Amino acid sequence: MELLNRYLQAVKFWLPKAQQDDIIAEVSEDLRSKAEEREAILGRSLTQDEWKLLLKERGHPLLVANRFLPQHSLIGPMLLPIYWFVLKIVLACGLIPGLAVGIGMMVLVPSHHPENSLLGTLWLTAINSIFFVTLAFAILERYHKNWLELWSPDWSPEKLPPVRNTRRIPRFSSSVELCVDLILAVWMIEAYGARILLDSSGVRIALTPTGSALLAGVAALTFANACVAAVNLARPYWTSTRHGVRAGIHWLAAILCLVVFRAGQAVVDITGPGIPSDQAPGITHWVNSTMSIILLSSIAIASVYAIFETRKALKRKTANQMADALVTVL
Repeated sequence: MELLNRYLQAVKFWLPKAQQDDIIAEVSEDLRSKAEEREAILGRSLTQDEWKLLLKERGHPLLVANRFLPQHSLIGPMLLPIYWFVLKIVLACGLIPGLAVGIGMMVLVPSHHPENSLLGTLWLTAINSIFFVTLAFAILERYHKNWLELWSPDWSPEKLPPVRNTRRIPRFSSSVELCVDLILAVWMIEAYGARILLDSSGVRIALTPTGSALLAGVAALTFANACVAAVNLARPYWTSTRHGVRAGIHWLAAILCLVVFRAGQAVVDITGPGIPSDQAPGITHWVNSTMSIILLSSIAIASVYAIFETRKALKRKTANQMADALVTVL
């Protein structure tokens, strides 16, 4: 049965998310029916080798998935899942670095305004990526219709990846997350108490009341996230409650950053004999403008994480309810 689960997982990877469960249920039922027929003839359960033979007769997981996909003239169903997979990777590798460089320029060099050139560069990168990837797969579709059958006649179900346990949490990641969160929380608590971020070489960067409130809130949320990591370390599996708590932490972080951003008040104050008096206001304004950009980015990132965690919590809760209902019926 392990081979069957690994096979179904491999088929599911190439299917559209909206149809994955229905198609996998259909493929699973068909394979189990064939297995039951053979077991009835043999008078015993199928061995590992017999399951392997049954799955090989069904076909390569990619081929099985392609039979359920819509037909396309430019890129056929056999190549379409791989096309989308490659296109996403190429777009990510091309757009994310460019976006990061553009944001970095706006943050580090306020006088530089690369918005238009950045958008133009990203748009050109996206168009080129889509064009060349589509062209490559169209050529592959035209001249190698049956490439997969020729390339993998000896594929083996035993070489498929093991079934992933989506509820399992690696203890290593929980340990790292716990240590990092605790270190950050302790540092922020100390900075909150001293109200001083930097006092060296004649430069003094102090927190304003608004900055102190922001730092205290972030420290509290970081410590809360450390508590979740500690629970995950002790009991390494996801539950709807833990996803819900993490979603709440991210929502609170987004709201906190939004409130501080809308207040429009300075977060830090820069003074000291090492800074010329005529340049101090400009430097302070530059730092606080940079903080505003960071706050906006934090709002966006925290909101995205909050949405993902909320969806996971609802999905996990629904799955648990369906399992409980099934147990009650049985």
